[in-house]
Amino acid sequence: MRGTLLALERMGINKGGDGGVVVNISSITGLKAAPLGPVYAATKHAIVGLTRSLGSEFHHKISGVKVQSLCPSLVRTDLVINSVKNAFSPEVAQTLTKFAASLADMSAETVAEALIKLLEEGRNGACMVVVADKTPFYVDSPIPS
Repeated sequence: MRGTLLALERMGINKGGDGGVVVNISSITGLKAAPLGPVYAATKHAIVGLTRSLGSEFHHKISGVKVQSLCPSLVRTDLVINSVKNAFSPEVAQTLTKFAASLADMSAETVAEALIKLLEEGRNGACMVVVADKTPFYVDSPIPS
């Protein structure tokens, strides 16, 4: 959040900047419930909310800055694997262990290609989901602004 607000302060045409694009990195868990990681999901939901709010025409007209979000699906990383240690219960830990083993491998190149697509064609406030072996896609807010 602080980085996005700093970018608006430095890039905004209303602040002497040239405008531009800010891409926030959220997660697919920022767009849906995540029973095995509720705190993580809450932080990612906050990023999506910030993106959609600052990515409104109201703010764009003032700042000249587009705000977008990239929402990759979960990847088998140390964060997911180590989350077993901090699980709410033994049942969550057991389920997380199985879940982590089932995650598809997604390359950095897949995420980078989606980022380029988002920058080239994404509208202001857009949230693009990146999933291994699928074409990146946009998820709109369930309730229009």
